[in-house]
Amino acid sequence: MKLLQLNIHNIASIEDATIDFSQGPLADTEVFLITGKTGSGKSTILDAICYALYGKSSGGNRGDLSVMRCKLAAPTDETVVEFTFETNGKCYRFLRSLRYGRKNLIDSHNCMVLQDGNYVPLFENPKLKNV
Repeated sequence: MKLLQLNIHNIASIEDATIDFSQGPLADTEVFLITGKTGSGKSTILDAICYALYGKSSGGNRGDLSVMRCKLAAPTDETVVEFTFETNGKCYRFLRSLRYGRKNLIDSHNCMVLQDGNYVPLFENPKLKNV
């Protein structure tokens, strides 16, 4: 899998961030290392990728999805992760979001594949188990 781009909105301590793995020094690298001081967001990047792909944090032991939400976000603010990657010659985009409903958090999810320059859904009506 080649990571292309990660957009994070209201995850952990990150209100808004975009990491473009396809530009700069990471573009031509097959393997890279995420380093930084404690609390700099290394685990948040991995949690965001795992949440986009699997609907849970890396390792899955950080509690329910509400724990992943940014503490600075208002209850009406949506938590969103958009992850784009390439594998087996195809480009995919996974999108997940959390928002508060009337009683609890609602998890929305979708996965798309690049066809003829546009991202089209892999599933007509994406169910959580399909994504």
